[in-house]
Amino acid sequence: EENKTCLGAKTAAGDCTYSGTSYAPQPEAVLESRSRTCWGLHDHEDANCVLIKEKPGTIAKAAMIGDSHMSMLRPMVQAAAKELGWSLDDHTVDTCELVFDGSEDTSSVFVQGCIDETPNIMAALAQEHYDYVFLASFSHHFGPKPDAEYQHALQLKRGLLEQIAATGAQPIIIRDTPSINDGQYENPNDCLSAKTPPECAFARDTAFMRDANADAAAELGMPVLDMNDLICPDDGSGRCPVVIGGVNIYVDLSHLTIAYVETMTPYLIQRLEPYL
Repeated sequence: EENKTCLGAKTAAGDCTYSGTSYAPQPEAVLESRSRTCWGLHDHEDANCVLIKEKPGTIAKAAMIGDSHMSMLRPMVQAAAKELGWSLDDHTVDTCELVFDGSEDTSSVFVQGCIDETPNIMAALAQEHYDYVFLASFSHHFGPKPDAEYQHALQLKRGLLEQIAATGAQPIIIRDTPSINDGQYENPNDCLSAKTPPECAFARDTAFMRDANADAAAELGMPVLDMNDLICPDDGSGRCPVVIGGVNIYVDLSHLTIAYVETMTPYLIQRLEPYL
């Protein structure tokens, strides 16, 4: 009989063991299990996406900023905020680092959207007087750059974090999650459609990139939450799984499924506790 109570991150954390052989979402349904940014280019009129409204008795006000690698974590952050009695606003924008080093392709509608929206996001942070601001973004924008350029990116990120802190909020950085970079397939769900989950595991040594948000925060002594032991446990195999505890982890090469992110909620709350 399948143990259906040890889903996803519970198995990764070693709290219990999933004994089944099935998993969800299935490859053909995986696109329905991805969170989108609330400041998306097609949703400009809904610029401030209120996920949990402030009300009498609200313990703290929180916000999320960053790109799709922050918005994909929304189910976890929203569930944690609800349990903690917080309000939560989502200010995420597709392909948006919120800082600019001069290398941006301004012909891209996504880049231009980020440039246009960043001042509005920063104004919202100043006006709303948040207690906590979560930040995450795709580490592959700045991570692969030569050291001198990466150091410049760190300087920009430090400035961003200091600007957030100046509003009275505590920045909380979530380290970027592992991506599939070993070139064995274009989408893990294509692999899962033809092979078993163990056959679709990918190389661990290319899955992690320097994270400018996390490195800048560490230099400033700000909280950095690392959830990656729940996504790619270091079991000595040198591989990262695409299914853990009966849950399909990836929508594509870098974005996580809603289903898997939801299973990480109790561990986010545990890791937040020292900073509350």
